Amino acid sequence: MDTQLYNDRQVAAFLGVSTSWVRLQRFNRRHGKPHVFNLDPVLVGSSPRYVRRDVDEFVVGLIRNRERRGAPDGGRVSSPN
Repeated sequence: MDTQLYNDRQVAAFLGVSTSWVRLQRFNRRHGKPHVFNLDPVLVGSSPRYVRRDVDEFVVGLIRNRERRGAPDGGRVSSPN
């Protein structure tokens, strides 16, 4: 069982985005607003953490979607709006 947990900073570094982007995505998801990062964190106390396997699967899903679409936008992730 993969139990390695990432904090916001580690997830951001892994995805190549800012820490604030990860936090904004979590906020938007919790409040029913448009978002791209659709992983639920595990709370360790009050600190959100993400299971590494889930983050890996999120990235694999992005790659599969890009391949299906033919990546006309260079494979960039955009919100549904």
